[in-house]
Order: sequence, then C-alpha cells, then structure tokens
Amino acid sequence: MIKTGLKRIVDFLFEIRTLGELPRTHAQMIPATDTVAAHSFFVALIGINLAVLEDVSVEKVMKMALFHDLPEARTGDQNYLHQQYVVADEKRAIEDQLRGLPIKLQNEIRECFKEFHQQKTKEAMVAKDADRLCQILEEQRIPFPNEADRKIWQNHKEKQLQTESAKRLASEIRATNLLEWLYVSIEEKTGERIER
Repeated sequence: MIKTGLKRIVDFLFEIRTLGELPRTHAQMIPATDTVAAHSFFVALIGINLAVLEDVSVEKVMKMALFHDLPEARTGDQNYLHQQYVVADEKRAIEDQLRGLPIKLQNEIRECFKEFHQQKTKEAMVAKDADRLCQILEEQRIPFPNEADRKIWQNHKEKQLQTESAKRLASEIRATNLLEWLYVSIEEKTGERIER
C-alpha cells in the first residue's frame, strides 16, 4: 500500500536523511570522509557560484545539485571503479522514492534529475561541473599516497569540465593553499602578517 500525504513526506525525509550517514565510496582509494549528503550540499553551493558566473538559473542549478544523488539512498554510492562493473538502477530508485509524494514535488524532482543526467542544458552542465569541482576540492584537502597521483586524477577530472568558469575555478583551486582564506581572515582581523 502506497502512503500519501504528510506521512509519506515524512517517510521521504527520513529516507533522504540517511544520505547523511552514507559514506562516499571514493574513500576506497583516497582517505576521504565525506558523506553523500555533505557532497550534495557542497555541490549545491558550488553550483550557485558557477550559475552566477555562467549567467544561468541559480535556482535550477541548485535544485539539480541537491537532487542528483537522491537515489543513492537506495542504490548506494558507486565510485568511478564500481561504475565500470555495477549498474545501479537510479531511475527505478527515484521513481520508487517519489511514489506517493505530492505530484508537484514528484514532477519537480523527476525533471531536475532527468535534466541533470541528460546533460543537454547549460544549467545541467553547470550542475555537473559543480559535482566535478566538488571532487577536486575534496581531493585538495586530503592526503594522497603521493602528489603524482593527485595530479593525474585531477588532470583527468579537469578535462571533463564543460564550462569556462568551471575550468578557471579548477585551475584556481589547484593553485590555492586551502587555508589561505583563514590566513587572510586572521590578518584582516588582527593586522598581523602570517608568514607563508
């Protein structure tokens, strides 16, 4: 029996909350500790910035970023290696997740999810670039077995970027000390120069 109404929305919210406990499986190769929910949140924030730079709909990009991994609550997260062997039926998973929710909500999530995966609109490309930039940012903050591996993998991810703004951001991310924002903030507040 399919539930409807507020009870069904609450069940959906509890289900997607599990993404906050679901580790991303790239941790198999690199010592990352992020979850699918943290990743989606960060992709949305990156997407907002990219949407402004690319002059596309911020709202649309943000929604795609937030919705793009919802099915992983049912399929699990598949890293780049897993995707070569495992076929996760995300379309079926999202349809099952949406069943019984208000039609307007179903349509909104379904359309954003479909648009993101079809990659035919500028907003979808921006959202996908945000997803890739999130990975590049994550890789900047964690130790790799060696720097050569970080460079190889990030060069690979950077080549997949579609928008000029994302390409410029990736280059800037890789050239910036990940704590520079902190040093500048302290210097501005205290007037003291932090030697680097």
